[in-house]
Amino acid sequence: MKIGLTNIAIITSSLLITGSNVLADDDWKFRLSPYIWFAGFEGDVGPLKGVPSSDVDISASDALSDTDSSFMLILDAKKGLNGIYTDIFYSDITSTEKIDAGTSTKVRSSTETTMITVAYTYSVLQENAMNVDLMAGVRWWQIDADIKLKSQIPELNLSGDNTESWFDPVIGVRGKFPITDSNFYMSGGVGYGGFDVNAKSFYDISANLGYRWTKEIDTVVGYRQFDLDYDQNDFKYDAKQSGWQVGLTWAF
Repeated sequence: MKIGLTNIAIITSSLLITGSNVLADDDWKFRLSPYIWFAGFEGDVGPLKGVPSSDVDISASDALSDTDSSFMLILDAKKGLNGIYTDIFYSDITSTEKIDAGTSTKVRSSTETTMITVAYTYSVLQENAMNVDLMAGVRWWQIDADIKLKSQIPELNLSGDNTESWFDPVIGVRGKFPITDSNFYMSGGVGYGGFDVNAKSFYDISANLGYRWTKEIDTVVGYRQFDLDYDQNDFKYDAKQSGWQVGLTWAF
């Protein structure tokens, strides 16, 4: 059966009008989710040219003592099939490692990471309590890195610090799936970005187990990991942060 251009235009217009009416009839729905993230840190950080990069390895358990502060907040706004996703994250991690006992050489690294993601989302599956959203947007990064090398040998005493900030595109998928007919559910997402626009690449994955106490209040526990590879302007940051997270979700 052949379908002419006129018929295609009529069908497309009908779908758009129907979709617009559905979206117009729906109210905005919001979900606010503050999290605490117990994240370890592993990678290679070099803030300045001429200062050797530092290998940092902080386990998730050590992060409790090495993390000076950490904060994460997610805001979902949805109307019909369309939505806006915002993710705000900040962490401040400081560590000191002895690299040569004979000369009492120590390296102290301090890294502040800020990332803010704003993305458009579209639901490709929305059935009862189950939903899957595709997303596309931008992520703003700011990395403040500081490295100090202290030793009994004066020539080995080095220090460097720098701040880099930039925008990267990001795409991804997020979903929520109920566990049978209980109040438990699984949620999570995968994001990928960079594409050599500024960062070479990064990925961000999370998986959570949630429990719905009321229509408005959920609690979740899960795991999150992101890996960023950035090397520009004499600033090297090839690092991964990962660990357990605990959060609260308020729907309104």
